[in-house]
Amino acid sequence: MSRLTRSARGAVLAVALALLAVAPAAAAQPTRTVFHPTGGSHPAGQGCAFDISYIDAPGARITVMDFSDGREATLAHAVATLTNDDTGATFVHKAFFHDLTWFDAADGVYRGVTDGQFVVWFFPGDLGPYGIVGTDGLGLRFEGTVWSTWDPNANAITEFAYAGTVTNVCDLLS
Repeated sequence: MSRLTRSARGAVLAVALALLAVAPAAAAQPTRTVFHPTGGSHPAGQGCAFDISYIDAPGARITVMDFSDGREATLAHAVATLTNDDTGATFVHKAFFHDLTWFDAADGVYRGVTDGQFVVWFFPGDLGPYGIVGTDGLGLRFEGTVWSTWDPNANAITEFAYAGTVTNVCDLLS
């Protein structure tokens, strides 16, 4: 009889501890924000040597989740038509990706990893896959994974690596 009582007390204690452990996890759910983009632009020098405008197809969705530990995750499902404003050349970009970014306090930089199909717009002075980006900037479409580091003191991407395929968006729109 005393074994049953001890077992019962142990079970109650285990359930109580489990509930205490679950409560903080439930409270730590991310803040979720959903955007429905319609379009925008990239001025010359912020990706390519020419102005680019883009229009998102209906149903485009970007979900941003901010976690209490400082991580930010982005899920994108969108199809956008990019246009060279000078020539009218277009390219249909299918943006389906997952991105995770966090602040590395030890180094004072933001680190990120992105998986899927996406465009990275490099600004002059950023470190891209081919070295330091020149005055026109660079727009590259990746299918795969990218790892990057952005240094807020340098206001630039200072580390960059990728696995997968890369296509120069500026060339596609020239």
